[in-house]
Amino acid sequence: MRIYLYLLFSCSYTFSLSQPKINLTDIRQRFPEASAVMLNEEILNLDVAGDKLTATRSHIIQYLILEEKAFGLAERTVTYIPGFFELANFEASTYVPNGRSYKKLKVTEWEDKNRISNMFFFDDVKYRHFVFPGVQKGAILELKYTYTSLDPTIQFPFHFQESVPLIKSSFTINHTDKVRPYVRFFGDTIQRTYTEETKGKLFSKTWLVKDVKEWKGHSNSPSIQYNLPHLFPLIKEYKTETKGWVPGLNTAKELYAHNYAFLKDLNVSNPDVSLTRLVDSLKQKSPSQEDLVRNIYYWVQDNMKYIAFEDGLGGFVPRQANDIFRKRYGDCKDMASVLTFMYKQAGIPAYVCWIGTRDLPYSYAELPAPNADNHMIAAVYVKNSWKFLDATARYLPYGYPSGFIQGKEALISISPDSFQVVKVPVMPYRENIRFDSTYITLNNEGMKGNISMKMEGYNKYYLIERLLLVKSHEKNEMFENMLSRGSNKCKITGIKYKNTDEREKPLLISAEMELKDYAKLIDDNWYLNLNLDRDYLSYKIDTTDRNISREFEHTFYDKHVYALEIPKGYKIGKLPNSLSYKGEDFGYQINYKMEGNKLVYRFELYVNTLLLDKKEFKEWNSHLDKIVQTYKETIVLEKKTL
Repeated sequence: MRIYLYLLFSCSYTFSLSQPKINLTDIRQRFPEASAVMLNEEILNLDVAGDKLTATRSHIIQYLILEEKAFGLAERTVTYIPGFFELANFEASTYVPNGRSYKKLKVTEWEDKNRISNMFFFDDVKYRHFVFPGVQKGAILELKYTYTSLDPTIQFPFHFQESVPLIKSSFTINHTDKVRPYVRFFGDTIQRTYTEETKGKLFSKTWLVKDVKEWKGHSNSPSIQYNLPHLFPLIKEYKTETKGWVPGLNTAKELYAHNYAFLKDLNVSNPDVSLTRLVDSLKQKSPSQEDLVRNIYYWVQDNMKYIAFEDGLGGFVPRQANDIFRKRYGDCKDMASVLTFMYKQAGIPAYVCWIGTRDLPYSYAELPAPNADNHMIAAVYVKNSWKFLDATARYLPYGYPSGFIQGKEALISISPDSFQVVKVPVMPYRENIRFDSTYITLNNEGMKGNISMKMEGYNKYYLIERLLLVKSHEKNEMFENMLSRGSNKCKITGIKYKNTDEREKPLLISAEMELKDYAKLIDDNWYLNLNLDRDYLSYKIDTTDRNISREFEHTFYDKHVYALEIPKGYKIGKLPNSLSYKGEDFGYQINYKMEGNKLVYRFELYVNTLLLDKKEFKEWNSHLDKIVQTYKETIVLEKKTL
């Protein structure tokens, strides 16, 4: 007997949704491995009231529970932003199988909470947390809610794919003849249908996909926005009563005019006396303009505490520098405000700028909307180049942009009518060094060694950030884990490190190593493997079902040198062959060489890209196989014969 489910869509908008009839047997055949399937419908309604563009956006989401594994879908959240996207008409219900019909159980309790975020403009994002009641196999979870939008130019994306298989997913724009909307697509392509409908002065545009498999993420991948199929609704223009047709956000110039409205009253007052005195004192000890730029930047890093907190429009409006200076804390926009204000008091032109982190794949040409950025920093033009200064990154050295904005476009505010779009540089791999050197001797129990490590650039910065998160007594344990090599029998002692507080000096680490039972003495010959650090075993990419780029946190240059002192009375047998490759995005060099009474093994590898494209996976894995093969190379120290 076939069972049919009537999913109850309803909507209070002009264009009502249909009531699809779904065959459960057919669903199981189409999605044999699914524990749940989903229907997702969104409707954006646009109109003009007087001179104001208005927008509401409704969501109707339904989950059909097929297996117990999907019971976790019962706990859900809906995000909203007070003052921008107000949550209205919220309703959540479970339709529980009851014979040949369904019993409706409404969600009657929920909790509204603040979401904590480190870098969003609007950290006043809230979410409504609730649990669907009575979840069981065959149940339907239905969620309906509406957003009202204060600023319709700020729209979030619609995703054509989710972490649950989709029976159907559609996005509709309903609008009057006073609004001319359009959409832009991002991420991978997906087969979709497009339909239009006109009823007098009302227009409807719909994009629809059916039978979409679930989205699967992969480790070391860029954010889902790079590949997940999605669209952004945009406004070409809208007609007002007094101004006629008004352009929306179609170019970077129009976006800048929109954003500058949040800056027009910023820092127009005279500086506090204490701020002026501080800037004067920093000028006295700065022999050059670049030294002054550096010293002001470091002062803000050292003395201003980063705290993300917002309220309504505060999510977009930087606070006055005098207030931030007095309070000694602020968010990313506030740091940019106080930095640029201090620079201007020092006679150095400086500018606040908007920028998207690497989580966002959009350029300002592709998406001329506030969604293209989620962070704010300062920019100074020094020695014929832009310096991008993010004081929220407390221990980042001058000259380095925050790692998460490398390669991204900055929208630099020069004046009310002037701006520049400048791409933030990706730091060269030679600026991010890890140099690990170990001097090794042999004894009857195995190996002993002295370790020296040097870390620079992002390698040092991210380690310092981690050190700040652990308690004092846990730091040694952290270094022990980082310096351990060869096997789990490795014992690390005598750890010393310096320059943790010196941003522009390399972090220097030293320690002693003891590694028992690793080198074997058999029949008067020593057998050992000098590949004590095999980090790159985990770097091979599983290409079974992966079609997403491999992301690196930053470019880097990694060098390991192991110098083995040859015991008296011994000589080296045959040395392994050298191995090398030099490409644009990555390369390596591996070799063994006798230097006096020492055998020196050098392993060098660099990565000079932030994203390794999927078309490069085959070559990457081929080289990783060669590197891993060298991990198996054994050195033999032969007893000399008289």
